[in-house]
Amino acid sequence: MPQTLPKPTAISAEQRRQAMRRVVWAWAFGSMFFSITTGAAFTSLLKKFLQVSDFAYGLVMGAGPAAVVFTLLGSLWVERSGRSKPTFLRYLLAARLAWLAIAAAPLFRSEPGSLWVVGAVGLAAFLSAVFANIGGAGFTVWMSDLVPRESAGAFFGHRARVGLAMMVLASSGVSVVLDRLPGDAWVYAAVFGFATLVGAIDILLFLRIPEEPRPVGDTQPSLWEIVSVPWRNADFRAYAAYSLAAFVAYSMFWPFLWPFCFEPAERHGLGFSLPLTNALIVVLPQLANAFTSPFWGRALDRFGPKPVMGFGAIAAIVLPVFWVLCNRAWSLDLSPVGLGVRLEMPMLIPVVSVLGGLCWPSIDQGLVYVQLHGFPEERRTAYVAANNLVIGVAATIGSALGGTIASAFEPLAGKVAWLPAWFSHYQVVFASSILLRLAAFVLLFPRLRLESRGSYAEAGRAVFGEALLPLRRMLPRGWTYRRRA
Repeated sequence: MPQTLPKPTAISAEQRRQAMRRVVWAWAFGSMFFSITTGAAFTSLLKKFLQVSDFAYGLVMGAGPAAVVFTLLGSLWVERSGRSKPTFLRYLLAARLAWLAIAAAPLFRSEPGSLWVVGAVGLAAFLSAVFANIGGAGFTVWMSDLVPRESAGAFFGHRARVGLAMMVLASSGVSVVLDRLPGDAWVYAAVFGFATLVGAIDILLFLRIPEEPRPVGDTQPSLWEIVSVPWRNADFRAYAAYSLAAFVAYSMFWPFLWPFCFEPAERHGLGFSLPLTNALIVVLPQLANAFTSPFWGRALDRFGPKPVMGFGAIAAIVLPVFWVLCNRAWSLDLSPVGLGVRLEMPMLIPVVSVLGGLCWPSIDQGLVYVQLHGFPEERRTAYVAANNLVIGVAATIGSALGGTIASAFEPLAGKVAWLPAWFSHYQVVFASSILLRLAAFVLLFPRLRLESRGSYAEAGRAVFGEALLPLRRMLPRGWTYRRRA
């Protein structure tokens, strides 16, 4: 693919520092874009405004991940040119601007569930993802050249903290607006128009971020080489097998947690408002996530990715069990202990959400670390493209499978003799997701040959020990415990 931008030059230490600061600021805008386009606003557009079925919802949510195959095309262009920046700028900007079509779609809705409007939204989401996967193919290679390896975990942990804080602001503001002004097409148009704007700013901030030159071989790689090279590597095949199973399970769970929380009781949901749902399953976890992300980043630098990701995988199996059991029928009377209140199970959601948010960066930051430094140097964009392809395929399968299970079990909710009346069709999806996570961890995770300089427990203890250090310093002398060597 011909390139017209000037050739990159070597980066000085000062240029590197400034560029890393711009990467953080760019993500502040990018995180707002993703918060709106993947969270409450997009779910509300589909389920409340367009009123799509669970099956159609799963298909639309899987349309974006299905486009990940185009990462291979982006990887081919990057490997042949030795440059990531031109492709990144052109295609990522197009990807963000594609959301203008989704912003306009509500203005053309003639009736709830309008097939052509739902189709247009799904198509625009798919095309945006196509451009994003082409443009983003070389991003991690670009960043791995820019960010020193010894501080990569800490840097991306700090970047994640900034982004998560902006996600909280954006998702909270948008959910309040949609709750106060429900059902208005122009409100959805304004929300997604704003998302397009901040998404474009994110990409434009990379104009001044330099790219180090990378050597290009005498022979140009073919598309077949880009596709096949990673799969010749046994270590990558093991990693891909685990990623596929784990992300099918994750993608089954998250999209359907939204409707479970805000669907009314007659549709077997908890009946929360949109702002309350956003606060419970987005704001609280993201605040906790922002707090521990730098600690998990430093743990990755210290222990390597396998202990850190292993700790997160265990947490991702244990904590979601709460959602399988969550209902309004179970309660505990605390009057006998003098509190005079009745504790209902949904009251524990904030606790579970915070715990999940504290642990999730171990998986999220671990994935970034592996993409930056866990793949071979030669043809690294091919490995990144293959990894993204696996995750995208998993997300597509997971979303579609979750929608299929939810649709199949909805007519049976409350009618199966051996299940309690409160058991929701969404909770069948949650239980299936947990079983798949458990199988992936037991059967596939031990086979991963990733850096490991400690145990799962040591990584978790180091992170939470560092996170709780300010609290321990506030305790009276004699209450603190001796830190282990």
